[in-house]
Amino acid sequence: MPLSRDELFRVTKQLNSQYASRGDVVGARSLIENKLLAVGLLPNLVTANTLIKTYRVARQPEGAEAVLRELPGWGLRADGCTFSTLVDAYAIVGRLKDAYRVVTVAEESGVADSRVYSALFRFIPADEVEPLMQHVVKRGVKYEAQLCHAALNTLSNAGRVREMEAYMQQHMSGGNVQDTRAAALLIKAHCAAGSPQAAEEQLRVLSSRGHTIDAVALCTVMNAYVSQSPPDVDSARQLMENSLARGVRADTAMYNTLIKGYAASKPPQPEAAAALLQRIRQVGLQPSVTTLCLVMDAYCERNMVAQAQQLAEEAIREGVIEANEVVFNTLIKAVSRCRCKAASGECLCDVCGCCQPARGIELVEEMARHGLHPDTITINTLLDAHCSAQQLPQAWLLLESLLLRSQAAPCPPRRGAPQGFSPDASTFLTLLHGMLRALQRLPSREWCSPSGCGTSDKLTDKSLSVSWVLSTLGSAAGMICRSGVSADDRLLGALEALCREMHVGWDRSAGVPALQERISSTEICMETLPALLLDDVVAQLPSSEHGARKAQARMSRRHATEGTAVLSPHDEELAAAPLAAAPTALEAG
Repeated sequence: MPLSRDELFRVTKQLNSQYASRGDVVGARSLIENKLLAVGLLPNLVTANTLIKTYRVARQPEGAEAVLRELPGWGLRADGCTFSTLVDAYAIVGRLKDAYRVVTVAEESGVADSRVYSALFRFIPADEVEPLMQHVVKRGVKYEAQLCHAALNTLSNAGRVREMEAYMQQHMSGGNVQDTRAAALLIKAHCAAGSPQAAEEQLRVLSSRGHTIDAVALCTVMNAYVSQSPPDVDSARQLMENSLARGVRADTAMYNTLIKGYAASKPPQPEAAAALLQRIRQVGLQPSVTTLCLVMDAYCERNMVAQAQQLAEEAIREGVIEANEVVFNTLIKAVSRCRCKAASGECLCDVCGCCQPARGIELVEEMARHGLHPDTITINTLLDAHCSAQQLPQAWLLLESLLLRSQAAPCPPRRGAPQGFSPDASTFLTLLHGMLRALQRLPSREWCSPSGCGTSDKLTDKSLSVSWVLSTLGSAAGMICRSGVSADDRLLGALEALCREMHVGWDRSAGVPALQERISSTEICMETLPALLLDDVVAQLPSSEHGARKAQARMSRRHATEGTAVLSPHDEELAAAPLAAAPTALEAG
């Protein structure tokens, strides 16, 4: 028996550190199967809860709930930790109704303790805080400070100062005088309400009552000043200087807050931001990656990308920071989004000229030379660049290529490095919104309805057709299902909007798999692809040794009367060449 307990402890520790922390569900399941079940050992409740945590980190709430159903077979009974983690798993992907349902199950099981309600308080709207608290009180739940702080944090994020004061008076023994965390949340509430002056006054009140004002509280108020439009950098700087005079020691975060203000100014002030970077080093503090990226962002907002890259190269060369994904993501963002409005106050882009997807891919290749791997932010930004440059086909090909490569050869993350590319809801939202904007931008359309109307499927856009959009929508539904992305309300709403545009009868309650089946069963021919689309895909994707350009030269097309082309099997193979020709550096993602 002692040996069993020791082995359970070792396996659970390994499960948490190696698999749960990065959402590796497959690895976690394999560990339990091979190290425990295969030798006749059953998981204990801590092990099971850690497995549920793994699914939560992976954003797979259905898998987390499946573990709940496995507990009886392991001789286990769920506790408050089990249900709080499951509530969290649903809530973080935006499925609040399911989170409420899990709380009801916990109540029926008799294990709905303070932890379960604390998890729910973190995600509910501010208007639901007091009704839920009354429900907790009515059930006679013995709640702790953690629950109160979760409720206050929700109210704080919404800027509900008066409701926070009433909550503390009613549920926290007459107020917040002795509760430092509640006091900090009250300051945060003033800031969220757009009243940094009131937050600063609260700092003075707390100081007069004997509370220690730390750098975190000061940064919160400073951030409120610089988050105004326009940023009030002078007030933030004055607050910082006054606090230093009262004995509060400045830290890097305070300087970062001021730099953020300069980067957000209209127009941005990169020189002032760079001067603060030098000041940080002069006073003996160490600039952080955030510091560098904020200064870089100030340059990028002025379309001074070359200066931003030079700053990064110098910082890496001098050992101020190590090359990392965040720095490259900042540069990739700079060449992937329109910055002319921030620089000049006006944006007249039709097809955005600031967006340079090809340059973004070059930066990804440079990441690879530093031994870095593109993460989800990297790829989402690249996809956004293609959409802004009206290169939707290339964006979808890039995503499909990356998904195929990541499934074929997943790359183990370096210790301390961000996790590699794993698509999330934002990945697909970026592309779906791009498709929706493209459809709504077209002045006229001749639709071929799903029931088949015999009309042309050609759109008055050189790179889109009804058949392509419909086929791509079906492919997107399949990719969402295969990648395990949980379809939240935003994603389902985008899919519904596209279905309305395409006259596809589908309701979100049917689920994403049903959408894929619905599209595949339509009578619209999705095997035709406009000749001009093939030209765009092959010509605009980055060339490489795999022969995308050669594929274009060898492409044979047979023109139909309506300007579309039916591809032979050989042509289909050539059309797929750009997918295989995606930059080799992206294989690491």
